[in-house]
Amino acid sequence: MKKTSVLLLVLRILLGAVFLVSGFQKLTVPAENFQAVIEKFEIVRGPAAMVMSHIIPWCEFVLGAFLVLGFWTDLAFASLWFLNFFLIGVVLSAILRKLPIEECGCFGQALSLSLPKIFVVDLALSALFLVFFFFGRSAGLPGQAPGR
Repeated sequence: MKKTSVLLLVLRILLGAVFLVSGFQKLTVPAENFQAVIEKFEIVRGPAAMVMSHIIPWCEFVLGAFLVLGFWTDLAFASLWFLNFFLIGVVLSAILRKLPIEECGCFGQALSLSLPKIFVVDLALSALFLVFFFFGRSAGLPGQAPGR
């Protein structure tokens, strides 16, 4: 395996692990905790926030596991990248509206980050998705469809 392929394999596993851990952290506490986090951003409330508090952690967990294990990586990458862009928009909106949110709650209780810090983390994750999108598809990694 080439150096590039090894680096991209590590990148895929690391990206998957970030979302796997994030989802797991949210799944180990009552969904109402994450619902409260969602509602702090003042975009959705009530039943919509409740549904999201049940769906998002499972998506992060399962799709993160897919990346780590090399299953359906195209689907996992596309879905997690979309989720990442959505989160960037939500965090940026909260920053611009100057909402009094001290921490994002993105990693459950495992990691506490302020909105500006999580915004930078989300941008970095998006950049890693971009690197994999341009270079990973042609590297022929296990679990990755060949370049098109």
